Amino acid sequence: MMHRCAAAVIAAVVLTSFTAFNRANAPLAGALVADAAVRVVRFTAAGAVTVQFAGYGGGGRTMSVPAGTAPAAGGYALLPPGPYVVTVRSALPVSALLTLRVHPGAAYTVGVLVRAGTVRALLVHDDLTAPPPGSGRVRLVLAAGGVPRASVALASGPVLAGAAPYGTVTGYHTVRARTWRLIVAALRAAGSVSPRPAGPRAVAEVAVASGSLTTLVVVDAPAGGLAVRAITDAAGARRNPGGPVPAGGGGMAAAPNGHRGGPSGAVMGVLELLGVFALWAGLHALVAARRRRVAVRASAW
Repeated sequence: MMHRCAAAVIAAVVLTSFTAFNRANAPLAGALVADAAVRVVRFTAAGAVTVQFAGYGGGGRTMSVPAGTAPAAGGYALLPPGPYVVTVRSALPVSALLTLRVHPGAAYTVGVLVRAGTVRALLVHDDLTAPPPGSGRVRLVLAAGGVPRASVALASGPVLAGAAPYGTVTGYHTVRARTWRLIVAALRAAGSVSPRPAGPRAVAEVAVASGSLTTLVVVDAPAGGLAVRAITDAAGARRNPGGPVPAGGGGMAAAPNGHRGGPSGAVMGVLELLGVFALWAGLHALVAARRRRVAVRASAW
């Protein structure tokens, strides 16, 4: 009888252990399907821009940026993971198409270039990891269609782009938090063995705040020549412009959907497992004690 009781207890322990293990891993599986963050940026002077994200399996989102003479960025919005067809429309009768596979927890920018009756869409994967203390991160977009190529550098700092063509988007460069002088020089057409300045040239002062992520956009100046405009990607390690961004580090990652705070499911599962083993140990001790009592009574006879 005692052997049957012990077997039943062990079976219950094993069953409950598997339940606790699965429960502990359930939040991890939920975290893998966290939404991504997407925004739209109009890099050139143009009319209003509308971008439609159509999911292969249905659903989606429509985002827009108003008209203006300077680059403008919309706020980040959440988008469920999966494949999408992205349609970019402006006041022109033409549109641009691209495909996007949204990954959980990632961040994306759909950049729009409108020039000479054409619409061009750029898909940019945003790395919103916070920079080290006392520094910021900057990247460059060449949206000046009036020059074939351009070289851009920070004075006494890194070269952001060398002989780069229209539509180039660079990665981020980490620099000290300070005011930098940005030097932009137009270059000769592609194919030159040694590109040389061909004019125009622009010099701009760029303030890089500690903990900031900034996109610098080189554009055609209204009065001719080149100009530089700045777009804030993230103003600080724990603050994002225009909406939530569940991506990157530095405190910017959002909690999984349905999270209410308190101990995680993994912690609760481990605690439950420990409790089950404690119960099993107690029952095992009781069974062993009863066997000893039975043995003592038998020897007394």
